[in-house]
Amino acid sequence: CAVWEHVDDGSGETDIHGQQFDERAVLLVSPDIDICTASGLQGNACVSAWDDQAVVAWEDHRDYSTQGIDVYGNVLDLSTGNPEFTPMTARALSTAAYDQLSPDADFGFARDLMYVCWEDHRDTLTSGADIYAQGLACADPTQFRWGTGGQRVSAYRGDQVLPRIAGEVVVWPVSYTHL
Repeated sequence: CAVWEHVDDGSGETDIHGQQFDERAVLLVSPDIDICTASGLQGNACVSAWDDQAVVAWEDHRDYSTQGIDVYGNVLDLSTGNPEFTPMTARALSTAAYDQLSPDADFGFARDLMYVCWEDHRDTLTSGADIYAQGLACADPTQFRWGTGGQRVSAYRGDQVLPRIAGEVVVWPVSYTHL
């Protein structure tokens, strides 16, 4: 499964589209899968697939003027090529104040949860950027593991940015200033 930003003809807005293919790169769905077609810009998408599901997450600018950049997601049923949530709305993973950036996605080790992590600036004025995550149940992706807005993974002073997730392990680069 692959995902990308698609520039709408005429509007200049970007949507998230996807495509399924097999191990020989033969396309399995035609036309491309509409993953998010909401107004505004959507970009910096990531995807993780396991068995017959894929979780897709991206930076979403639909409410940029009031909320900043948010993280949204959708779940694909790879057996049918259909998204779980309608492409016009998708699913908000975090709409906290300020920006949520650089999402990454993977499945939990037991394969019963899908996880998305991101760089979150909601507390940037007090502690800098933090790392947050959200889990979605594979059996029912409408169910969050943690409340709306996700769970803080790190809250060290200074900025934690560019997280990556593998199973239930989240990592991010750290830079130290030595005096």
